[in-house]
Amino acid sequence: MNEINPIEKALQAWEKASQLELPPEPPELMFYMPATPPNKLLRALDRGWWLCKRRWFFRRHILPLLAHGNKVERVIGHKCEDILWASQLPLTVDAIEALKARKEAVTSS
Repeated sequence: MNEINPIEKALQAWEKASQLELPPEPPELMFYMPATPPNKLLRALDRGWWLCKRRWFFRRHILPLLAHGNKVERVIGHKCEDILWASQLPLTVDAIEALKARKEAVTSS
């Protein structure tokens, strides 16, 4: 069968996760119409949906890679403990960005 090995799968998943960017700000309207929702509400809904999508992606594609052990750890560049730590963060925190920040904090100190 056409089975992808865990290292290639890890690289593909991590690259795809890194490409998910925050959606742009909604455009400023030239005039106000009574039925138009506020821009802050639109932005909050957009960011919430993006955060849910990114968290779902993390849980679906990154967490199962922990079963493959150190091979995947070397490819992605994050320790298994760090990935488990990121999976336990609240849903309001972006796990992928938290992992990047934690890695930068460790390398800078």
